[in-house]
Amino acid sequence: MRVRRGHRRACARSAPRPGGLPEGRVSGRMNAAQLADVIKELIDTYADCGAEALGEPALDGVSVVTFADSGVMTGNAGVVVTLHDGSEFQVSVVQSKGGR
Repeated sequence: MRVRRGHRRACARSAPRPGGLPEGRVSGRMNAAQLADVIKELIDTYADCGAEALGEPALDGVSVVTFADSGVMTGNAGVVVTLHDGSEFQVSVVQSKGGR
């Protein structure tokens, strides 16, 4: 589990592009596990510098890990978000419709 205490990433390179998804991650079909990885990256990026870009303090101490990496016992893909105060949230990603 990765805890971001005082860690700062170079924001110019890692900031999400307009529309939200990181460069190079939007082409082709995406499954639920891949989308969970993108959500993890977006939250990590926001925690590091996205908040500051919006004039809000960075989210120091936020940890984001995929269900697969954290050992959550579910058949769904998703992420576990742990805040600096120990609050924990699980975000499940379930594909409801197939693409073309």
